[in-house]
Amino acid sequence: MTLALFAVAVAFGLAGVVAWPRVRRHLHWRRHCLRLAAAHGLSAEQSRWLWRMGRRIAPELPVVVFVRPSVLHDAMASGELSADEHRALHHRLFGASH
Repeated sequence: MTLALFAVAVAFGLAGVVAWPRVRRHLHWRRHCLRLAAAHGLSAEQSRWLWRMGRRIAPELPVVVFVRPSVLHDAMASGELSADEHRALHHRLFGASH
């Protein structure tokens, strides 16, 4: 019984070691996203939306949504973002209305 518990503990420990770099990378980009969102004066809802969109279109570099206006345009074209939301986010991120 003790050996079985030890084996389970080792297995979970190894799984954590293997997953840790991915978790660290996720947290790293999440912090950057939050900083950029705060610097642009975005709401929590806008920040979450940009994070989800960034993770979906560029999982290895999700902050790309802060430098690629086409992401907002594509989201509006697909119905994920209303024209008003698009205008507000575009103005906050890129300084001009579209």
